[in-house]
Amino acid sequence: MDTINWDELYLQLFAYTDTLLKANTWFRKGKIDSYLEGKQVHDYVAAAIEKYLSEPHKFDPSKRSLVGYLKLHIIRTLVWNDVKKVENKTTTDIEFFFDEDDINTFNTMEAILPYANAYFDQQIDHDMILNDIQDEIQADEIVKTIFEAHCQNGLLRREILIEYNMDSKVFDNGMKRLRTVLKKTAKKYHLRQQI
Repeated sequence: MDTINWDELYLQLFAYTDTLLKANTWFRKGKIDSYLEGKQVHDYVAAAIEKYLSEPHKFDPSKRSLVGYLKLHIIRTLVWNDVKKVENKTTTDIEFFFDEDDINTFNTMEAILPYANAYFDQQIDHDMILNDIQDEIQADEIVKTIFEAHCQNGLLRREILIEYNMDSKVFDNGMKRLRTVLKKTAKKYHLRQQI
């Protein structure tokens, strides 16, 4: 390891990783500096070097150079694993989730809020989205009750009906109004989700 020129190695890995990341499709379109979970080029390079240093016996210098090993066996795997993650898919707009089933509406809430939280550093602010939803539903006690019962307490339809002594038709109408608010919020923040 003493003969390794770490500066040169890092520069080569950085250039390769940058090209590889830009060649793949990410959930955010356009020119971006951070990828899934806020990772940047140097994070992938550092992870590759760290993996090599923790398992140097896996590198066989008779097969290829160290830079080739790090590029082809470690960095490519790290990037590919992130590309394949569900969080990275952008094929279906979140509006596809909306139908007349309240379970799907609950899934949509869970799709919007955790995604926003996971990508806070990527220009989606969880608190801002949550505040927008709460502002929209503030005047509607039924929708507010349903939203808070699910988001804060994790209650589902049957549990909400019992806990809040709510009529099923009142609940269903409230869910329709909540779906409208969630659609509007999803559109406003350009949130997309994989099925």
